[in-house]
Amino acid sequence: MSKTALILGGTKGLGFALAIECLKNGIKPTIVGRNISHAVDNLELCCVEFRQADITNHADHFKIVKRTDQFDYVFWVAGILMEKPLGLFSSDDTNLMVATHFTGPVAVLGMWHAVASGNLGSDKTPYHLVTIASTSSWKMRENQAIYCALKAAKAHFTRQYAQEIVRDLPGSKITLVNPGGIQTPDFWKDLDRDISKFMKPTRLAQVIMERVLGQEKVFSELQITRDENGEPVVQEGQVAPEAPSF
Repeated sequence: MSKTALILGGTKGLGFALAIECLKNGIKPTIVGRNISHAVDNLELCCVEFRQADITNHADHFKIVKRTDQFDYVFWVAGILMEKPLGLFSSDDTNLMVATHFTGPVAVLGMWHAVASGNLGSDKTPYHLVTIASTSSWKMRENQAIYCALKAAKAHFTRQYAQEIVRDLPGSKITLVNPGGIQTPDFWKDLDRDISKFMKPTRLAQVIMERVLGQEKVFSELQITRDENGEPVVQEGQVAPEAPSF
């Protein structure tokens, strides 16, 4: 395998499905997660590297990115959901959400950018960043103010950061993906939600990888909703945020 990928949040759900798609396409994934046991038990170890690390813990960031790394793709997938009114969020809840969705991954991307730019002694490494945000970055949701805001921040950060990647690492590409609901039971475990018609992670990962591997433009933004059968429906381009209705 000549290509490599770093997957931030690849132990379960869509991240895990993307790791499998990487293997199918001759790309060796390095999977990062707090609990790697599921991925270790279900993937061919000879073709996968696992880095057990908590992306919310700054000290663990040095386990995620090493100065000798060479990645052709970086998949930013990590995320959690807490659905409740803002007044019921504790400071710890808020800090965990922010660190998981945004500040932790952004710090890791900054470290990787330094490595890829040759600032730590290596050659410049153009790469393809694939950010998995959400249609929640522009849709209105009940009791998801923090989650939706962080998804919007993740999406717009990617648009802004794309300019730096292309400037500093010519030959790089960026794909921003905003998918709708996904059948990831652990993600929805504390909520009374029927996810039977949500998109299957394996199918969604196939659609994303097809787009990523076939991308010719430097930057592409994808909105992936679903039809009545849960099949992914892809629309290219940015969508304006919905306005609140009272």
